[in-house]
Amino acid sequence: MQLINDRKDCQKLQLVPYLINLLGISFYTQIRRSDRQVRSPFLLGVILLSHGRLDMNNNTIWADINSIDRVLSSIISFVYTVELCLQTGFILYFLFFTPDITDSVVIAPITEHTYIVFSVVSWIAEVFVVMTIGTTDLQQLETLDITLSFNRMLIGVQYFNLWLFQGMLCVIGLYYSEHSKAQNEFVRLVMVYNIVKVAQYFVFFVIWLWCYLCRVLPCCHHFTRHIFDFFRNMKLRRFLKNRVRDAGFDPSDSCPICIKDLGDGETVIALPCEHYYHRTCIRTWLEISSTCPMCKSRVNTASETTPLLQQL
Repeated sequence: MQLINDRKDCQKLQLVPYLINLLGISFYTQIRRSDRQVRSPFLLGVILLSHGRLDMNNNTIWADINSIDRVLSSIISFVYTVELCLQTGFILYFLFFTPDITDSVVIAPITEHTYIVFSVVSWIAEVFVVMTIGTTDLQQLETLDITLSFNRMLIGVQYFNLWLFQGMLCVIGLYYSEHSKAQNEFVRLVMVYNIVKVAQYFVFFVIWLWCYLCRVLPCCHHFTRHIFDFFRNMKLRRFLKNRVRDAGFDPSDSCPICIKDLGDGETVIALPCEHYYHRTCIRTWLEISSTCPMCKSRVNTASETTPLLQQL
């Protein structure tokens, strides 16, 4: 009887790896099925991590993600340029005006003077790397030749400096600000600057991640899709604004899309091929197709995301 029970237990244990393999095969099959739209946020995350891409047929997703990168990279580049100017001012003030800095201990063995020296050295290295690379825009780093060991070394130095070294200066500044009552004004200003600078990195990347999730995850994009539609249509709206016509057409002619008179009070748009449409009609059409509905000539709206609605 004991032998029979042991055999049953062994059979139960053998079912565990079988079920795990079955679940793994099913899960892998769902990921590999690129012929359908994956709706599960969990699967979307796995596909992003494993393949580095989503459904490549959905150009709208990548257009929105590229827009997020462009907008946030431009903002960060502007803020970072201002910070480099402030750091240059701190460096010049320290070198030429020699402010009175005591040797009181901040965190042993780091003193106030040592802290300022570390900050100045870090800022000089940061300015040197930016001047050598020639840009503060993160997207411009894609044009940098990474095959050169010197460029890789510059990027490595910059990331080590920003995340580790200046992160350490931020932590020291936080500790000293909380535990010291008598503080040198210049030292306190430098510490506050280091704290704010490192803290903003986390704020920027949290916002960046939040924007990604709002676009990639269907449950989040359901509530934010109108925001992405607004920015995605910006170039198209600008194009239509420059094509408004008040004359040059017969008001009794009908709009080829809605079959209503052009002179019914709606704004009229003239495409480069000189075909006239209501603005709302042609705007909806150009979100679907980049050609004229009448002559099928291509309409260049200066937008990389046209047609915008290849997949709903």
